[in-house]
Amino acid sequence: MKQVDISGAFSFAFQTLKKYPMLLLGPPIFFNFLSNLQNLFVKDMTLSTTDDFKSKVIEFFSNKFSPYSIAILFVLLLLILTAAIIIGISLEIGRIRIAIHAFNKSEEDLSWSVYNNFGTGIIGRYFLTSLLLALLVIIGFVFLIIPGIILALMFQFTLFVLVDKKVSITDSIKISNKLTNGIKWQLFGYGLLIFFIAILIMIPIALLEHFKLLYVYLPLNTIVTPIVSMYFAMAMLYIYKDISDQEENLDRLIAESDDPVPPLPVDMLMHKE
Repeated sequence: MKQVDISGAFSFAFQTLKKYPMLLLGPPIFFNFLSNLQNLFVKDMTLSTTDDFKSKVIEFFSNKFSPYSIAILFVLLLLILTAAIIIGISLEIGRIRIAIHAFNKSEEDLSWSVYNNFGTGIIGRYFLTSLLLALLVIIGFVFLIIPGIILALMFQFTLFVLVDKKVSITDSIKISNKLTNGIKWQLFGYGLLIFFIAILIMIPIALLEHFKLLYVYLPLNTIVTPIVSMYFAMAMLYIYKDISDQEENLDRLIAESDDPVPPLPVDMLMHKE
């Protein structure tokens, strides 16, 4: 019977982060830093500007820029958003590859090239798979909450399979469903566990923002949030690989049990007669 090894997942996550701190934490900490600066700037602008000033800004841009210029600006923003999505997906694929490398105990050295997934076709399939899974889960939640949860648990390994096994989207979904069969409630319990742990860690940081202690909040949020999210991401990837190994062992045992039973000596004598 398959089991979710939580202690093994937590240990693996710690060891993997310890082994590849820059590769795993460098990008998310950098982008989280930029995001925090942007949010701080936007919040300050929102609080410090009056409605009259905002209306004057809108009027200025309306008078200075033609509809054609605004259209070009919109296209540029769309291109920037598209580039951000592509880079983000490539980073996610790289993290999966790092976790698989660590689980397999490969002796090959890893470098920043692990994040270079451009031109391989995997980014497009990853994006389409993410959209498809989101749509299926949303449909499940629209009808009832329980079907949505079951679908989310059923498909939670799909993206890992897509990167690890290099199979099609439909095969990734089928394999994820097979891997989660019989352990969905274990995975649900694990999800609740990490949710409550993350809440306990993030509540003090949120209180710092609430009390306007930004000089403490910003550095803590910039560093702690990526570490927590990456730790649990590595733990989930361990669970995927561990369950995959357990599933392969079960399939092998089933295949061996289906082998024809060799004839008994008595049967052979009766056949000769």
